[in-house]
Amino acid sequence: MGTVACCGLPLWKRTEFSGQTLMVRQTMVEGLWVSCILPGVGKANCRTYSSSGKDVPLDVYVARILTVAAVATSFLGLVVNCAGSRCCSLVGSRALKARLLTASGLSFLASGAAELLAVTWPAYVLATEFYHPLVNEVLAISIGPCIHIGWGSGAVLIAGGSLLALPCCRRQRQQQEQRRRSRDYASP
Repeated sequence: MGTVACCGLPLWKRTEFSGQTLMVRQTMVEGLWVSCILPGVGKANCRTYSSSGKDVPLDVYVARILTVAAVATSFLGLVVNCAGSRCCSLVGSRALKARLLTASGLSFLASGAAELLAVTWPAYVLATEFYHPLVNEVLAISIGPCIHIGWGSGAVLIAGGSLLALPCCRRQRQQQEQRRRSRDYASP
């Protein structure tokens, strides 16, 4: 859910304009697909980025691709996990169910890595913009909540994927070792 929220919400970058010349404090929030200016309470002026991608920075463009890939691979991992679960009767073999759980764990690992990369690169760019010496003191640039949600979501996906993938791999290795030992004892 966190990956989907990061993909849809325009809360990746937050810029506040304040100073002596501005009477009203304005906030600009940017996401993967839109940027909005919040001039007052309850109002928002939003514009979507062009479909050609010419006005989108490189970090946001790559974050779009990685976030959509993370959503797709986590959905694939969820479907494969449901097919490999014990309560599902689509697959009868226990060995095949173990392989499906391993595949879903690997899918969640890939999704978590993509999500972490998708939010870390724009966060790095924002941090370098924040400490840039030419940025005016009127601007207050900060990391939006979607980047924090993305870090948490990526960490949970990696933790869950490793919990799903590693025990199944260990069981398969133990079964292979038992087969090898039984063949070694059976051969003269």
